[in-house]
Amino acid sequence: MSEIKRKIMVVEDEESIREIYGDYLSEYDVALFANATDSLAKITEVNPELLIVDLGLPDMDGIVFIEKIRATFSQKLPVIIISGRIDIEYCIQANGQGVTDLITKPFDKTQLTDLVKRTLPPLA
Repeated sequence: MSEIKRKIMVVEDEESIREIYGDYLSEYDVALFANATDSLAKITEVNPELLIVDLGLPDMDGIVFIEKIRATFSQKLPVIIISGRIDIEYCIQANGQGVTDLITKPFDKTQLTDLVKRTLPPLA
């Protein structure tokens, strides 16, 4: 019997970075999206156990996107934010939205996979 893969939704506007996520997280069922609008439209269908989101999305501020996820999908969905720049104000805003963790670009495979393993909720 094959093991069911854990579901992760990744929202990243840079195609090359999205490909890296797909490669680094190949042991999971990863749904990759280039923008917030498309991912919001599909989040119920994907039903992720973890959301990884770049704060610098082209169509919506990352914090606003997380607020929408919290309002429409789940208050408890673990969220990892990833950005090329992390400032204190953004960290405070992200914490207010219940962001689980953050990581800055560039990152390596071990950093990302270790963070994902720590952040995914335990299997029921």
